[in-house]
Amino acid sequence: MNTPILYHSLLVMMATVYPVSLPQIAANFIPRSAAKHTNTIYLAGSVLVTCFLLLLSISLVPIKGQLRLFPDLHWAIIAILISPLLVGLEILVGAVTLRLSGIRILGWAVNSTWIKISGIGFVLTIVMAICEEFLYRQLWSVIMIANLGLPIWGYILISSLAYGFNHLYYGLATFIQKVVTGIVLALLFLASGGIILVPLIAHTLQNAIVLIWGRCKKNE
Repeated sequence: MNTPILYHSLLVMMATVYPVSLPQIAANFIPRSAAKHTNTIYLAGSVLVTCFLLLLSISLVPIKGQLRLFPDLHWAIIAILISPLLVGLEILVGAVTLRLSGIRILGWAVNSTWIKISGIGFVLTIVMAICEEFLYRQLWSVIMIANLGLPIWGYILISSLAYGFNHLYYGLATFIQKVVTGIVLALLFLASGGIILVPLIAHTLQNAIVLIWGRCKKNE
């Protein structure tokens, strides 16, 4: 590997390991008059920052030669079927995390953030999921496996931890949930032969299920 590729790869990883950190900091300075829109403003900032860093990163570390978009029908079906399982997995991980923290579990509920989310927030969440898949599954696989020569398990673990950190705004339990589902999405990406639409379908449908569930709860 030549020096520019190594330098660019490390630079991109440093810049994209926690892209929503700036929106998280900025969220603390949102005026009280706009407090009810905090989550939407945060999501908009996260999408803008992540998209910008993703486009800049791709200019430094091209992925075109390794980009595979369209899956066979059976992989598309697998991605669709896995999406509700990811929701169930996050519920299980959340329950275990709360139990280990000594918090008594009285029942199942959607996070209040997703119950209150607006239609714009719904769209932004789906767009953010798409950005995260191209970032942590596609781009980071090129950087860590192809460019840096890391073992596959290293890519799975590190990319999933970074994916979890990108959700730290919502608390420790959510961080742990996202690390676990990040591992599943990375395995799905690799098992499909690096077809990015496979984890992308699973991830966006998972988010859509949770968001629709939250909106249903809101209307009860």
